[in-house]
Amino acid sequence: MVGFIVATVVWLWISPLLARGMAAATEPLLHLDARFRDAQLSASESMISVDAPHGTFPQTKYPADQLTFNLILLVALFASNRKPWRDRNIVAFLISLAIILALQPLALLVTIETYYSGFTKWGETQYGNVATNVWLVLSMFWRLVGMFGAVFACWWVGRGQVES
Repeated sequence: MVGFIVATVVWLWISPLLARGMAAATEPLLHLDARFRDAQLSASESMISVDAPHGTFPQTKYPADQLTFNLILLVALFASNRKPWRDRNIVAFLISLAIILALQPLALLVTIETYYSGFTKWGETQYGNVATNVWLVLSMFWRLVGMFGAVFACWWVGRGQVES
């Protein structure tokens, strides 16, 4: 319980930093899609904005904290180990943290593509039905299974390393 409370407070404190990092890491990935070659991502507090300087697509904003709150679960799970501050547990946690942080830009990319493909008039002309459905399924999978499944998988593998 203490791990959960501490993780929540720290997460609230670092959310703006996480949003800036996610925006910076996601922008080059978004540029891989030619439709977004001039996209500019920026963060303010825990919101990430997608801007088109030339008006090629509509501007939008996303609450980045909805994509990063799985970090609270990661900290709480590792803190729940019998000896949470052992060297092996800390190493396993840091590796897991790196994996989860590396997945955050991909989650934002999927969120952006899902929004534009399925919820904008601009997207109706840019994406076909199959692409729209693929992005929607990827987004739903990440939010319902992947976001937490990745955390539990990292913890499970890390826990095995600590207890062996």
